[in-house]
Amino acid sequence: MKKTMLFVLSSAVLTAALLTGCGSANMTDEVYPQIGSAAGASTGTQTAADYIGEDEAKRIALEDARQKEDAVTNLAVTLDEDTDDNDPAVYDVEFIAGNTEYDYEIDAVTGEILTGDAETVENAQNAAADQTAAGQISESKAKKIALKDAGLKSSEVSGMRVVLDVDDDGTDPTVYDVEFYAGNTEYDYEIDAATGEILSRDRDAEHIDTSAMNQTNTDVISESKAKQAALKHAGFQEAEVTGLKVELDQDNGIYEYEVEFHVGAQEYSYEINAVNGEIISYETDYDD
Repeated sequence: MKKTMLFVLSSAVLTAALLTGCGSANMTDEVYPQIGSAAGASTGTQTAADYIGEDEAKRIALEDARQKEDAVTNLAVTLDEDTDDNDPAVYDVEFIAGNTEYDYEIDAVTGEILTGDAETVENAQNAAADQTAAGQISESKAKKIALKDAGLKSSEVSGMRVVLDVDDDGTDPTVYDVEFYAGNTEYDYEIDAATGEILSRDRDAEHIDTSAMNQTNTDVISESKAKQAALKHAGFQEAEVTGLKVELDQDNGIYEYEVEFHVGAQEYSYEINAVNGEIISYETDYDD
């Protein structure tokens, strides 16, 4: 059975602004407005009559992102009523402005912003449109499902990787493979891209250099610099290539960028040290 792997850019490092009240982690040369977060979440059992409503949740998210509704695309608001009374009901608000995807969790009772992410995504508008047409959950939603099941927050994990796995034969469901690390434990999830159901989960203790992981916040170069290093080595400008993909990965605690692109029928693949920007390896293949 042939499978096509569609890579979706994401990770804590690729997050354009990840807020838990600590500031933003920006992996591009642009600076996005800081996304707000606030304490004061509601607790206990609430009823629908107590909720602020989808329109108010939408207004709160757009105002915090400094965006107007007519300037964004793929705006979606969904109510998530957790069965665990210890967790508040929340509105998930997602939208795209330019190449930035915004994702909020807003307390359904108090209107407080519980979490806010802003991620720079390659061809974000086209990717989101394709997912909507296919009836798939977003990559951000799949990530949140995995983190919630693991009992972790985005700020508590590193090496986040999300891959959309499409079965060409149609015999298996399209799934998101979600992988991340917390301490010395690797988490691996398969999540149904249509329903959001967790199909499989795995946790493995790894011998990982956690000091290398800490470089994510301070020493890792930007995705843009890794991309330019690969393009410069290959002798091309970004406008001359197609199918450009950049992904942050880690091997035994050492972070590296995988950069891929095409020039005509020629495929270029690079591995670049995410700390010093040196090219670890590269190869070219001719696509039939």
